[in-house]
Amino acid sequence: MPKFDRRHSLSIVSNYDIDEKWQIGAVFTYSTGQSFTDGIARYSIHTDLGIIDNIMPGSLYNYRLPPYHRLDVSITKKMTLLGLQGSWFVQIYNIYNHHNVWYRQFDTQKNPTKVTDLTLLPFIPTLGFNIEF
Repeated sequence: MPKFDRRHSLSIVSNYDIDEKWQIGAVFTYSTGQSFTDGIARYSIHTDLGIIDNIMPGSLYNYRLPPYHRLDVSITKKMTLLGLQGSWFVQIYNIYNHHNVWYRQFDTQKNPTKVTDLTLLPFIPTLGFNIEF
């Protein structure tokens, strides 16, 4: 299945305890782009209902999307609240806001055909609190 056809995949995880209360962490993820079937031509079918434009596919899974990569970082502060252990954290997903391509879309209503890369999640900061009980 092309969705899972990634030739290379690498994840590097690092956590560091600054002291008893503070911890920082980072996760870097890289993988080769997934394969997909690229279009090689555009053709039209004339029917009684009008003209239908289509994309003619090339060889099955003949192309790869650009490589996927991102860096996530976090900082956590441990604390006690109402006798329960907990922690505050700030996490940043995709800190350098890389536009990872999820799939390609072909708009045959435009001439020439417009190809658009639809991307995954951008830079996302998160603030949260964990309680252990």
